[in-house]
Amino acid sequence: MLSPEQIAARKGKLTGSRIRPLMTGDGDGVMRLWREMTGQQVEEDLSGVWAVRLGEATEALNLEWFARHNGGRPVSRRAR
Repeated sequence: MLSPEQIAARKGKLTGSRIRPLMTGDGDGVMRLWREMTGQQVEEDLSGVWAVRLGEATEALNLEWFARHNGGRPVSRRAR
């Protein structure tokens, strides 16, 4: 999972793990996200979520695949 430094760097930022409720219109999820972003609630533990763990395991492949199929543009802000 994430190191303490990575967790600190994510604080107050919208990340791929956090954006789902906004993209799906999940009202409860949006409220949870708002509470997390304003410090009213502890961030949800995603260490047991299959999609999150799969994304961690395949991140390098996904970034390389994206770059290859998008004009070879490199992804420069990895893990941010």
